[in-house]
Amino acid sequence: MSLGQSTLLGIGLLLTGIVIVLLVRALLRFAQASNARLPAELEQRVAERTAELVREKHNTETLLRVLSEVSASLDLDQALNRTLALLNEVIGAERGSILLINTEDNTIHYRAGYGSLMPSTTGSTKPTVLKMGEGLAGWVIKNRQAVLITDVRKDKRWLELPVKFPYQRSVIAAPLVVGEEVIGVIMVFHRTVGYFTPENMNMVRAIGSQVAVAINNAQLYELIHDQADHLGSMLRSQQVEASRQQAILEAVADGVLVTDANNEINFINSSTERILGLKAEMTLGQSLDNFIGLFGKATQTWTQTIRAWSEAPASYQPGDTYAEQVTLENEHIILVHLAPVIWRNEFLGTVSIFRDITHEVEVDRLKSEFVATVSHELRTPMTSIKGYVDLLLMGAAGALNENQTHFLEIVSSNTERLSILVNDLLDISRMEAGRVSLSLQPLDLREIAESVMGEVARHSKVEKRAMDLKLDAPPDLPRVYGDLERVHQILNNLLDNAYRYTPEKGHLTVHLKKVEVEVQVDVIDNGVGIAPKDQDRIFERFFRGENPLVLATPGTGLGLPIVKQLVNMHKGRIWMKSTGIAGEGSTFSFTLPLYLAKE
Repeated sequence: MSLGQSTLLGIGLLLTGIVIVLLVRALLRFAQASNARLPAELEQRVAERTAELVREKHNTETLLRVLSEVSASLDLDQALNRTLALLNEVIGAERGSILLINTEDNTIHYRAGYGSLMPSTTGSTKPTVLKMGEGLAGWVIKNRQAVLITDVRKDKRWLELPVKFPYQRSVIAAPLVVGEEVIGVIMVFHRTVGYFTPENMNMVRAIGSQVAVAINNAQLYELIHDQADHLGSMLRSQQVEASRQQAILEAVADGVLVTDANNEINFINSSTERILGLKAEMTLGQSLDNFIGLFGKATQTWTQTIRAWSEAPASYQPGDTYAEQVTLENEHIILVHLAPVIWRNEFLGTVSIFRDITHEVEVDRLKSEFVATVSHELRTPMTSIKGYVDLLLMGAAGALNENQTHFLEIVSSNTERLSILVNDLLDISRMEAGRVSLSLQPLDLREIAESVMGEVARHSKVEKRAMDLKLDAPPDLPRVYGDLERVHQILNNLLDNAYRYTPEKGHLTVHLKKVEVEVQVDVIDNGVGIAPKDQDRIFERFFRGENPLVLATPGTGLGLPIVKQLVNMHKGRIWMKSTGIAGEGSTFSFTLPLYLAKE
């Protein structure tokens, strides 16, 4: 290596050393400077974190105070005003408002406010009412998000209201959300532009969540309170009504007994105790079967009917009724009326009405005996009168002139009418007293009908009153099971009525046919008919219609009641049909059981 090269190498090494020394010194100076700034930076960071923790503590304490305020009372107005006052204090707002959605008309209504610059609620100023989506409040509710506006004059969503207070410039608005439902909006205001910070908005949003829960709880409380008041009012009304109805039932002279769907007795009035001779404590809450034990077979049919209705409510048809006479061991006669209680197709129980008819039955029996006795006593002199009149008409006491003969014929005719009346009274009295018995045997209805129609034909010939008579019966008509004399009486009464209330040259038809296990008899005429208003009373004793032909025809009004009673004694049915139009007549129908069915 040459000297020059060695020199250059030495110089290079020297420069390298100098650079290293300088770098070391620079690093030492940087380290010294860093060590001097580090405590300050750490102190600054600690101070900043401390301030942040203080703010978070303050915010947490504020939220706890808000939570305490809104939880302290279920009075919605009081809770909202306290919350707004606390919110204004925390973030320095001048005014706060809460608007809620009215679900009835889907509008936004002013609900609460707090602050020194509140709008007047008196005079001409009306409470704030907005449509959905209208104004800043409507936008916040519709979009479900909070907003911070530094200057409302530059925001198109702001809606100026005609209120007498200084205009606001800074606004924070946050939706009140419960679950998935927005129920309103909370808003805070200040007259200074850009007064609020994002941290303030977070605080308003957090407090809004607590306010929403408080509002929801208060509304639920109000709803529950209103419902409780309503239910309490209804309950009091029902209790008053139940007491009133129970007082009415207690005052009823007839006995009332109520059973539930399980056939347990849950009400009897004092009249029931008196009529049946029992105590309420013996029956209330007890099964209906106890009645069988108390009264034996006398109430068996009644209890069986109640049991059948409770086990199969569908078997009851509207209009079905049950009534029977029950004879107790003390010989009192009780009339029982039974009806089911059905509400909305649900069987709730039964109501039974008891009436002591012992006196009425005795009076009716005495009346029937009196009528029967008088009628029987009348038959002897009437028979004598009729016999002597007939002898006089035959000339047994000498020849009669024309006037004498006419007068005696009138006497004979009226005696016949009296005889019919007496016989009818005797029949009806004996039937009511249960003194009429039937001699049942197989009968040919066709023969009976022919015999009766023959009598009507002879009567028509004597009176010179032409009438067309027709018998319509199949040749193989089966025999019926009945009493010959009484079946003859039934047909005779019906045909006699048809003959009397059908004008001359009318048509009478007797139609016989087999219907299942019965033979049905139809007596058809084309007479005056029966007015619809009279048809429900046609089988009443002594009832006669107001048609002139009916009034002009002699009669007692007992023929049809006797016919109905006799048909019922044969276990048959009887009914009638008529349009009430003259010339269309009437049809009286009845049935008798088949003889084979009885065998």
